[in-house]
Amino acid sequence: MMAVGFFPLAKRQGWNIPRKLDFISQGGVVAPRTLRKVNALRNCLEHDYATPSRQEVEDALDIATLFVSYGELVRIPSMNWTLSNELTVRYDYEEMVFHVFQEDPSHSSEEDVPPILSVAYGEEGFQDLYDFFMKIVPSMERKGRLGEDL
Repeated sequence: MMAVGFFPLAKRQGWNIPRKLDFISQGGVVAPRTLRKVNALRNCLEHDYATPSRQEVEDALDIATLFVSYGELVRIPSMNWTLSNELTVRYDYEEMVFHVFQEDPSHSSEEDVPPILSVAYGEEGFQDLYDFFMKIVPSMERKGRLGEDL
């Protein structure tokens, strides 16, 4: 949840594993039924003290390894970037707010450079902006059109 900018919300709302899987599925990250089966197996072990078979344990380890490997391969774009030294986007991960600046605020304090636009989670347009960044920014980074200011 941290890498995709939703950790504060997940923490505040106490998202369980099924809710997290639903979220990453909706965001386009693969969360196959197999992960749900592994979670069900874990629940049986944890709550019912049911011992899984050796095959179930091996399958669960393989699935977890594949999912972690997939997560390492998928590049989640930085939520902080500058486009042509004209437009800078900063994402406040704690408050879950996009701030758009006409000039790069990293060279001065944010009081001196107020954002021209701020959109917080829950406000109209936030999800569209988030989805846009998740789809467009990686391709722009590949083409070298973005300058990242991390």
